[in-house]
Amino acid sequence: MIWEWLVVLFANEGQCFWCSNPSQKMDHVIPFSDGGLDDLPNLLPICHECNRAKSDKNPVVWLVSMDLCIRWNGRGTPRDGATYKDSSLRDLYLSAHADVLYVLDQIDEVLAEIADENRIAWFKDRYKSYGYPSASYGAPRARAAAGKRVKKGNEAALGALPQRSRDVRGAASTSPVAPPPATPLTRRVARGFA
Repeated sequence: MIWEWLVVLFANEGQCFWCSNPSQKMDHVIPFSDGGLDDLPNLLPICHECNRAKSDKNPVVWLVSMDLCIRWNGRGTPRDGATYKDSSLRDLYLSAHADVLYVLDQIDEVLAEIADENRIAWFKDRYKSYGYPSASYGAPRARAAAGKRVKKGNEAALGALPQRSRDVRGAASTSPVAPPPATPLTRRVARGFA
């Protein structure tokens, strides 16, 4: 349904999860070919280029393979073949492992945004009657038409939806925040690699 596409495409501030370009597709976190579900809890906003590059790989396989291709020249020995910081293959793997764990946390944040019941209700209420994407009214056209509505929805949400507060260490606090800040319809998850 168009509303499902919009829930995903406008997550992460409407940007591709991997490169921050405008999102154009819904990507299966666990590929459909590997048994991943075609449901909101398994979909991320992504651009065409990243979708082609990731192909049918899960995020762990894709990240580790990309990282090792960039930082491992394949020459020498497992102790001295790295092009990055004169590292061993073991060091590169441990570094890639830490990056993968970080990205999996970021994926969880975006998936939580997509699964937010208030967001889903907002998009469903406004776009359920549009049905399924078609040649005459596909997801790109719906995304373009929905842009202003989403911006207005974000502005209207300010101060309306509660969000958990964080303490200095970044841990979630169980105490309520007064007044509660908004949970906008779109937000950007910051990513960076060591």
